[in-house]
Amino acid sequence: MAVLAGGCENLRDLCLSGSANIDDTSVQALARSCPSLQSFNVQGCTEVTFRSINEVAQHCPELVWADVGGCPLVNDDCIIRLARGCPRLMHLNLARCQVGNIAVLAVVNYCPELRYLNLARCKKMTNDAVRTIGHANSKLQTLIFDSNRARSAHYEDVELGAEAVSAQQL
Repeated sequence: MAVLAGGCENLRDLCLSGSANIDDTSVQALARSCPSLQSFNVQGCTEVTFRSINEVAQHCPELVWADVGGCPLVNDDCIIRLARGCPRLMHLNLARCQVGNIAVLAVVNYCPELRYLNLARCKKMTNDAVRTIGHANSKLQTLIFDSNRARSAHYEDVELGAEAVSAQQL
């Protein structure tokens, strides 16, 4: 992977989704060598950690699309750094990550262009974060926070577990 990274300074889209052998070393080398990266997908790469996400946040400021869903080692600290380092994010999949309210609020605050946010099965998140998302981001079009529901935060009901929050309350 390091050999590939050395010649990819113009790479814009990187999809490593589901690659069993992808780890921090590979992702870090790619992030350092690809400053033009706009799309980053490591969905299901179970060995990706804070180190990888931190490198992407530091070296890929043009990122607009990120999918880290199903990466169990991705946590609040990772996502806070990603949001700060990549404020142009429009699409972010955090499904099945170990993130809670603080990471979600950082994304909403640091990424004003966010249109899509997937929080399915983020067990550390509470209803308060869902309400704050609706108030803080007027450009959000798709919010997924339950494995069975995908709703627009501004036009339909938002449901978390057994409690529903109407769009007027957001």
